[in-house]
Amino acid sequence: MTGYVYDADTDLGLSGVVVPATGADSSVTTNSSGYFTIEAESGLQTLSFTKSGYVFYDVYVIVIADETVSLYEDVVGYDPLASDEIRIVLTWGSSPEDLDSHLFVPVINEEVYYYDDIASDNSAYLDWDDTTGYGPETITISSQHPGDYYYSVFNYDQDGSFITTKAVVKVYNSSGLWRTYEAEDLSGDGTQDWWRVFRLNGSTITTINTFNETAGDTWLGDED
Repeated sequence: MTGYVYDADTDLGLSGVVVPATGADSSVTTNSSGYFTIEAESGLQTLSFTKSGYVFYDVYVIVIADETVSLYEDVVGYDPLASDEIRIVLTWGSSPEDLDSHLFVPVINEEVYYYDDIASDNSAYLDWDDTTGYGPETITISSQHPGDYYYSVFNYDQDGSFITTKAVVKVYNSSGLWRTYEAEDLSGDGTQDWWRVFRLNGSTITTINTFNETAGDTWLGDED
């Protein structure tokens, strides 16, 4: 398996990251460009990443005997989350190629996404943007306002389906993985342009999980 590890703050390759894998005899370390290569047994393997001062999320890879597999998903090192911070991580498949994270921020009534990637008060920002499939696309809430946040995913290509691309949203807090949402679990029309995922208020997440042709304004009444 081969791949690169990136620093979310600089967008550059991250050196010195230890990469152990299930089914591997030993771990390896990324070079000065963030590149690594590691041998492992065939089958589904888990790649984990460690470096002091960074937090990483596992990547799952299907290894084929006697073949070199390049990671499709970007591997990104983030700042560790403080006790009041929340990180939302979107991943997906090869088609549609470009899904976009959208976060509505209350009080300042702004939307954080690829076009406006930092809230005007710096309370939320787009850490990592991916436009060629697999992700991740990541938004971090660094300080939370009172009121309702809404998170949704837009099919920028307006082609394909959220379901067939196996889009997944994972929400993390300082304790680790908090919630997981998988588009293929929904029974609605995944070819619609928007996946309305959840509402966040303080320490409470309310599941929405519906497909729609619009992002909605407040989305009130749309929860299932």
